[in-house]
Amino acid sequence: LLLCMAELASALPFAGGAYGVARVTLGSFVGFLVACFDAYQSMFYAFFVVYVVSLVLELVIDTGHRYLPVWWVIIYSSYIVIHAWGGKTCWVVLKVLTAGSMGLLLIYIFGCIKFADFDKYAPMPALDNDIESVWFVGGAKLFFRALPFPCFFFVGNESLNLAAHDT
Repeated sequence: LLLCMAELASALPFAGGAYGVARVTLGSFVGFLVACFDAYQSMFYAFFVVYVVSLVLELVIDTGHRYLPVWWVIIYSSYIVIHAWGGKTCWVVLKVLTAGSMGLLLIYIFGCIKFADFDKYAPMPALDNDIESVWFVGGAKLFFRALPFPCFFFVGNESLNLAAHDT
């Protein structure tokens, strides 16, 4: 895999994103299609986020399905206003939303721990009679210590063409 990446890196002296990789490796038309689908992906992601947020607001405030388009307009308008105010405002709003989401997630996790039945829903697999049964090889501490490293592979894969520009 690394040799394939190295071979691709020699053909990518630009920061073209996924469509640039497709253009170099598969041709101009395929690169164009990948760029179009990448744009569609971004648009559908935004549509989906607005739709889910409107469903949550509809459930919390109990307005009913017929007011969903009103929620869509309110959500899109607030997004546009936040982005129009500029970069610092966007980051502050993002930090507040992230902190609030993480707080709700932690409340949910710690509130549900007393109801968790690990013996029923997550039993430890029996390896051998001699070896202690554990969920993760090396235990949970080693698992969480090693968890970020597979993520770095994907970060490196995404920035492959940026690194190729410097070589």
